[in-house]
Amino acid sequence: MITGTGGGLVRSNSVTLVVNPPPPDFAVSVSPASRSVKRGSSTTYTITVSSLVGFAGQVALSVSGLPADATTTFKPSSVKAPGTSTVTVKTTNRTPGGTFTLKFRGTSGALVHQAMATLAVT
Repeated sequence: MITGTGGGLVRSNSVTLVVNPPPPDFAVSVSPASRSVKRGSSTTYTITVSSLVGFAGQVALSVSGLPADATTTFKPSSVKAPGTSTVTVKTTNRTPGGTFTLKFRGTSGALVHQAMATLAVT
């Protein structure tokens, strides 16, 4: 009940508050946050897909920001939340040196989330 007073008047009214829970969702994280690799070698990251508010769908994984002549392999490439995937980043002798920001993306329908890590190629 809400009551308002003023000028000698008192008014009251009943109010119903409805709180709806947020829809199911997921989060993506990557570890470690940084890796270093020599040209011609490979390294791995672990992608974790966490369930939020009961989400239990499939999440397709991808990556962007790789240096030239570097490739990735996801095992598996799609994860049912909650779950993990191991990502192998393989470089060649032609891969340029430098530090690169990798964006690991998880997509499930209209839901898209990402996590970032760095890759230093020496």
